[in-house]
Amino acid sequence: MSFSLIPEAGPSTVPQFETRPQGRSKPSADGVLYAQVDSDLVRSIRRGIEANEFELHFQPQVDIQRGLTCGVEGLLRWRHRGVLLAPSEFLAEAEASPVIRPLTDRVLDLALSQSAEWRAEGHALPVAVNISAANLSDFSVVEALERRLIEHSVPASQFTLEVTETAVLEKPETARAVIDAIAALGVSISVDDFGTGYASLLWLRLFEVNQVKIDRTFVSKVDRKGEVFVAGAIRLAHDLGLSVVAEGIEDQQTLQVMQELGCDIGQGYYFSKPLPASAIPAWLDSSPTASWTAQRTEIIVDSDANGLDSARALIEETARGFGFDDSAIWEMKLAATEALTNALEQGHGNGGGVHLSLRQERDEMVFEVWGESAKPVTLEGDDEARGRGHGIAMMTSLMDGVELRQDDGNTRIRLAKRRRNGRAPALPA
Repeated sequence: MSFSLIPEAGPSTVPQFETRPQGRSKPSADGVLYAQVDSDLVRSIRRGIEANEFELHFQPQVDIQRGLTCGVEGLLRWRHRGVLLAPSEFLAEAEASPVIRPLTDRVLDLALSQSAEWRAEGHALPVAVNISAANLSDFSVVEALERRLIEHSVPASQFTLEVTETAVLEKPETARAVIDAIAALGVSISVDDFGTGYASLLWLRLFEVNQVKIDRTFVSKVDRKGEVFVAGAIRLAHDLGLSVVAEGIEDQQTLQVMQELGCDIGQGYYFSKPLPASAIPAWLDSSPTASWTAQRTEIIVDSDANGLDSARALIEETARGFGFDDSAIWEMKLAATEALTNALEQGHGNGGGVHLSLRQERDEMVFEVWGESAKPVTLEGDDEARGRGHGIAMMTSLMDGVELRQDDGNTRIRLAKRRRNGRAPALPA
């Protein structure tokens, strides 16, 4: 879920709810403490979930150093009584009651099912959503997330959960355990609204996070003090190996300032307003920040040594262009060689070689090996015959994501490596 606002409807068009005064907090059946909220709004939210009234609109995120669309953030909307409501109209009540759980489940379903649909259409677009602080009180969100990642066949590396920095203040140890469990799934963690609370440095000190999102209050109409803060936050994040998103980029001048300060990713109305899911593919096709899905390099690799040497050279050249360091490039070449050798030895391509494609997805380099195969294959390969004992264990140890898919006689091995330094390379002059 995200708390970003859409233009507010006028007073006469927004449904009014009679909310009874909140009493003392009491534990729910699941043992979590919620405020006593008994209102028309909460009951309407529950009915809205059952009636599929909630939806996500998606706002593009752009790698502002390379000029490429690198993902989208899903923003929650409620289509209620003919009006599209922003979270400001209902989220506070939801967070103060047990209804936040089914609402979160609905958001995860919407985001991951949409991600799967885009992937099937050829847009392997990373998706981010915001979760409420209430979700960090126990491990139910971890179980729900893992179940839905499997159900929708979306790689965890393609999904980001954004959590506001103030979410950890009440129960930091519990929140830390929940966040660590989410990170263990391979899902990225982003600190939302960074700089607006009192927990910014606590977050970076205690939690395993991948990204910080500098709040729009520091980004839009940057003055001298704001520029100093943003520059300091970017340097700190980069020194810790995190990428940085600037929220609220509304004009060319702000974009230029963020680029000059070294910010990695931008989001705001300058690029696009939040769009219905159905409008995203057309936006990707027409936007000047063409999706990285179009920035794919592909070759066919034969089984001879020259074919493997050419593949390794291409991986190194592409990875350097994406800003990876020597250590990461070495690991990628080693894992890719294993995958290619594995595929060729097991008959991928039916003697005609196998395909190798390379592309950047947000802060990851993804390479896929595929080809036709007359028999089922495994990631382990013929290790005994090769005497190396590598296979999936070796690839998994080197990469951030390893995935095998087989359908209609085609076998595809997908490997992903995350850029650790958080920096996107500068555009050529």
